[in-house]
Order: sequence, then C-alpha cells, then structure tokens
Amino acid sequence: MRAGTAENGVAPASTQGQELPKPVEPSDQSTNSEVCDGVSPEGSWFGLLAGQDWDPSLEVNEGDRLQLLEERNAALTAILSRYTALVDEQQRIIEEQHDLVPMNETERERLVRELRVELQIVRQEAAEQRRISEELRIQRNGLAEAVKKYEALLDGMGIEPLPNASPFLTACAERATRSIDGIATSGVAMGAAADGGVHPWDNDFMGAMPTEIGSPLGRALPSAFRSLPVDMHLKNLGAKGPPRIISGVPEKVAAMNTFTLHSDEGLVTVRARSRGTAYHLKRMVAIQLHISPRLDIQLQVSGRTLRDDAPIEQYDDSHAQRLSLVIKPRPLSEFMTSEAQQTIKQLRIRPTRRGTAMDTVFIATPVSATTTVSELQLALSRATQLLPAIPSDPASIRLLFSPVFVTPDLLLGRKSRVLMNPESSLARCQVVNDDILYLEY
Repeated sequence: MRAGTAENGVAPASTQGQELPKPVEPSDQSTNSEVCDGVSPEGSWFGLLAGQDWDPSLEVNEGDRLQLLEERNAALTAILSRYTALVDEQQRIIEEQHDLVPMNETERERLVRELRVELQIVRQEAAEQRRISEELRIQRNGLAEAVKKYEALLDGMGIEPLPNASPFLTACAERATRSIDGIATSGVAMGAAADGGVHPWDNDFMGAMPTEIGSPLGRALPSAFRSLPVDMHLKNLGAKGPPRIISGVPEKVAAMNTFTLHSDEGLVTVRARSRGTAYHLKRMVAIQLHISPRLDIQLQVSGRTLRDDAPIEQYDDSHAQRLSLVIKPRPLSEFMTSEAQQTIKQLRIRPTRRGTAMDTVFIATPVSATTTVSELQLALSRATQLLPAIPSDPASIRLLFSPVFVTPDLLLGRKSRVLMNPESSLARCQVVNDDILYLEY
C-alpha cells in the first residue's frame, strides 16, 4: 500500500501539510558558470580589465584568464617603459639645449671678432686704393704737363705737333686711372694707339702701342718718357724735308675684323680692329673707301651717332647688329682759313688708269703749306718700288685736284680745270691735310 502509493507519486498522509525541504545549493563551479553565463559582456570584470570586448571563448577557465592577464600586464609594462624612455630622451634634449646656450654665445663672439678683422682689412685696402688713385692722378697731370711743354718746344722749333692729340691724352688718362702699370718711366705701353691721331701709313698703326723710334707714340711722347733725345726724331715728327711716297694702307689690314656698314649706296665692307673705337673705324673707312676729309663721316646705331671714343667690338660681322655709315659734306668755310692750310702734314695720292681711279692709295709725307707740286712730282718719280711704271721724268707726271669736286667721277671729267700747276704751292691750290690728289701718267 505504501509501496504503491510511493510508486504512484502520492505523498504519504504523514507528510501532507508539511513544508518540503529546500533544494540543495549548486556547487561553486556551477554557480560560477551560471553567474558568468548571466553577466553581459559589458559587465564582465575580465572584459573591463582587458580593455577589450568580452569574448566567452576566452573565459574557459581560471588558468586561461591568468595567462591573458600576464600578457596584458607585459604589454602595459612595455608601454610604460617606452614612455619612460621618451621622457628621459626629452629631459636629455632639454639639458643639451641648456648646455648649448653658452656655446652659442662663444661662437657669436668669435664671429664678431672675425668680422671686425675683415672690416679692418677692407678699410686698409680702400685706403691703399685711394693712395694709388692719387698717385695716378699726379702722374696723369705730369704727363699732360710734359706733353704741353713738348708741344711748346715743337712750336718754338717750327714743327707741328701730332694731330688729334686730345683723344690720345684722354685715352692715356683713362688707362692710367685703371692701372698703375699703364705708365712707366721708360715708356708707355697701354694698348693700341690708333685712336690717338696715328697716321695710317705707319706699320704699327693697328698693333699694340709701340715705343720704338719710328712709332707714332714715340713721336707724340716727350723725351722724358723716351731713352733717345728729341732731335733724333725730328724727321718723323714732320720736320722740313723732301716728301716721301709710302703705302697708304696698313700692312696688317688683311688680318683685321670685317665690318659691314649700311650706307645710302647699299652695304659696304671695311676692315678695322674690333677692339678699336669709332674714331679708328672712321679712319679706316676714309682710307679704304677713299673718303675726302672735306666730307664728314658719321657712324650711327639706331639713329644715334657714336662718339669717337665709343667701342666698336659689338658691331663687327661676328655680331648681328650693324652700324650705319652717314657721309655729309662739310662747309667750305672750314677749309678756307689759314689755320687749315697751315696744318698740312700728309696727302693721299690715288693713281688713275684710262680715266678711272684705281683702288690703291699712297701717302706723301712730310709736306707743308709751302710744298710745291713739283716736289710731289719728283718724289713720285723716285717711288719706283711702289709704282714700277712711273715715268722717271717728273714733268710727265700730272696731279689732279679740286677743292670742290671731291669724288673721282666728277673730278676726272674736268681734267683741264683740275690739273695742278707744278709751280704752285699746296696752300695756293687750297689743299688741306689728308686731301686726295689723283695721279695720272
């Protein structure tokens, strides 16, 4: 009965109405598991400690949690060590900056001392340059004074000084200012002297400034700058004597630079020294193109006339820019004065053949206003080396000249009117310095 009741699940009568015993508490493991299973990922103390989202797979057992904690502690320790190292490095840099402050002050003091020394050197050099400039000025003034005394001596002896000396003196002064080596007591060697009134027949006309006996510079400088006495050079200075016939073209003209000039008649080509000046180029134009001194030669660039001392290097044929050649007649009144006739020193003589002027030219020098046409005829008859076919009889030589008709086409068409009288002087024929006479034989 009892057994059946028990088997049927009905409590005995003795137990009815009594309190049933409490169920047994779960074990620690089940309690922990249930607690962990009931805690959300946000509330997991392990997730909060690890600083990451909660992952149930990581909380299998206590051993895994301890291992993970050790790894996280090691990572935190490494980060802390790195931070400590950075702090130490920053502290070291700060200390080095403090150490550099006195070092920079020492460097500044050294630089200041060096700058003061350099400034003192510059001041000394400037003072030396001023001293040299003053010496050059004194030497330049002494040179000009010596030239004046020399010209006065020549005037007293009745000898004309070298023409166009002013450009020469100006060039000397400029070069002396630039270099103390430009002036020496035994001579002067300062580049080319062609722009200082040097005659075109001189062999040194285009070369470096010479100091020999027969050089133009030797004829222009006072004896204080020469080792030879003045009276040894009177012939070259233009003293009285029979005329000589020499070549009118410089020997070195073939080696000179080429200049192509624009003119009213088209392009013309002349040779000149590229390191010369406009005065030199105009002189070469007059020689090679047979331009009369009664015509004014001008060199222009972009409508602007070049000064005589202007450089011409940038206008030769190796450069694109070209000069314009402008030739205008000069007033006859400039050549009618006695002063113009008294300054005759040379004449150009141009041979003709069958009524046509030849391209060659010769120079007759020394001449003066009192030189007669017959003296020129005699000198020409003796110039057999330059003129092999010249007659030996001076009377067979005829010279043609006109102060009005300065071109050969006009002059040679009036032979009867322009024939020079052998007995006439150059002054009577109204000849001026560097005029062109035409030779017929």
